Amino acid sequence: MLALLALIGLGPLLSWGRTRARPALRRLAAPLLTGIVVSALLAALGMRQGLAVLAFGAATFVLVAVVFEFGRGVRAYARHAGVGIVVALRPVVEANRRRYGGYIVHLGMTLIAFAIIGTGFFQSEQSAALVKDQPVTVAGYELTFTELRLSSAPDVNLIEAVITVVRPDGATVTVAPGRQVHRGWASQPISRIGIDTAPPALDDLYLLLTAWDEDGASATLRVIMNPLVGYLWIGAIVVFGGVLVLAWPGRAVRRPVDSRAVRALTPEEVSA
Repeated sequence: MLALLALIGLGPLLSWGRTRARPALRRLAAPLLTGIVVSALLAALGMRQGLAVLAFGAATFVLVAVVFEFGRGVRAYARHAGVGIVVALRPVVEANRRRYGGYIVHLGMTLIAFAIIGTGFFQSEQSAALVKDQPVTVAGYELTFTELRLSSAPDVNLIEAVITVVRPDGATVTVAPGRQVHRGWASQPISRIGIDTAPPALDDLYLLLTAWDEDGASATLRVIMNPLVGYLWIGAIVVFGGVLVLAWPGRAVRRPVDSRAVRALTPEEVSA
């Protein structure tokens, strides 16, 4: 993934077949410096996973490189046409869909990379036994089991544990992980996962109900923390948007007619 990020970041900054060292280094300077600074800050803040530090720096390098290249074209058009940045965005993209659609795809891949780094290096999983109305802190979240809900239909029984979740930022939400048991399939219950996505980092907290007391006095949860995983879905949407820009049909180009070729045609051919 590190190699892929490096190529994604370098690609937009290098002109095919005519790249010169000095202009290329000048365009690389700001993105590369930003990536190095981010890696240094993460290390200074206590991140000890070396590959994760490098990966976050590489992803930041790509993000800044793409934003700089996108902004460079938009600013140049805005100065030339005497319009604002927002107004210049559409004609710039329409004039070169392949280039700017590719930039959008690269941006989406960078967001996906952030999600992969977060879940790959920092995912945590543990079991938590909760007694009713007694909060327990897991992975920075405060979990309180408040109620066991039982419901049934002609062919299925549903057991849900109502959990009050206090996020690290203090926000409170309610999540209800459960088990769905179909008649005749009691040995193969289906888990209903409770998920809470916390902005702005878009971390996902997964709660799975693994055991419970029939009287509702306690419940046991499997708690899985997936940092930054929300950027996986945002990145996928951005990639799809970039593909749409690439594939969207452009306006037909009217090519100039060679007057000498027209004069050489016969009257019949001209009328046709």
